[in-house]
Amino acid sequence: MNRRFKWFGFTALGAALAVSRLGLGPAWANGDEFFQPAGNGKVDLVYFGQIKDTDGHVLDRALVTLSAKGAGLTLPFMNDVIGHYRSPDIGAAIKDLGEKVDPSRIEIVCDVPGYKQVKPVGPAVPTKNQGAVEVDFVMEKIDRAAAAK
Repeated sequence: MNRRFKWFGFTALGAALAVSRLGLGPAWANGDEFFQPAGNGKVDLVYFGQIKDTDGHVLDRALVTLSAKGAGLTLPFMNDVIGHYRSPDIGAAIKDLGEKVDPSRIEIVCDVPGYKQVKPVGPAVPTKNQGAVEVDFVMEKIDRAAAAK
């Protein structure tokens, strides 16, 4: 019995490794295809991350806006899953306009009704200019009574 269990375990492990090495399917995260790019299958530059409040609760109804100053490009998009977002491929969009991808000229901001952004401070993004880059947002609830004074 023990021998049969070991054989089954090794067979299952081998099958899983073979499928992953052959690339027979997309990678999945949170039930959705994770960065399944269109076209040639290569991601130039995308941003992804979490959107939480200062207490660590995930937020929904977020409008994230990516702007590339030199290219005159603005890409607003809504979060895709509660507490998570992923951007369109801004690197490919910038390259399609004939511009060079310069992270120092890319801004990313998040807007959630009733909240203000406290992290990242300002619209700064990491200096990485290719691949998938994580930028998490922390939002602080706006006290409407204090704001009205």
